[in-house]
Amino acid sequence: MLESPQTGRSKLSAATQAVGAFLSRLKFSDGDRAAVVAFNRDVYVLQSLTGDSDSLDQALDGLEGVVSQQTRIHLGVDAARAELPPSIPDRKTVMIVLTDGRSNPDPARRGGEAAQAAHRDGIEVFPIGLGSELDIAALEAMASDADHFFWAPDGEDLERIYRSIVELLPCPADQFWGRRC
Repeated sequence: MLESPQTGRSKLSAATQAVGAFLSRLKFSDGDRAAVVAFNRDVYVLQSLTGDSDSLDQALDGLEGVVSQQTRIHLGVDAARAELPPSIPDRKTVMIVLTDGRSNPDPARRGGEAAQAAHRDGIEVFPIGLGSELDIAALEAMASDADHFFWAPDGEDLERIYRSIVELLPCPADQFWGRRC
């Protein structure tokens, strides 16, 4: 995540900015909540589920402190699943899994198994693969739906992808208009 592919800024910097823009679109005053979970060889819940945007921003600022080698996707999915409530009527429960690497040292199937458990809980999973060192098939298999997987060749693609995810999320019935609020 500390690599700077084409643009000169790191993948982490681009990801932090894109996630921050995504969070700014959430309606915390209407009950939206989010959590920030980082994973590599370990897993870190940097911010548990909250509607406090300042706490989420602070968690994003702390991401650089936990960057390290390895990509144990299943740890991130399992920790996020533990943070998220099962889906309830009139609310979507969504997990966005951003990774820049192939699952290692654990097999990719473990990420898929963790995502399937999240699906059974009613959690929609949106995997995003960043860069070229990815197991695309494994990430596609994690997605709740065919249009829930995204590939970002470069960090500069992330804001567009996060905007696309926002557009896929339905609005509450009383605010519904073309699936967008």
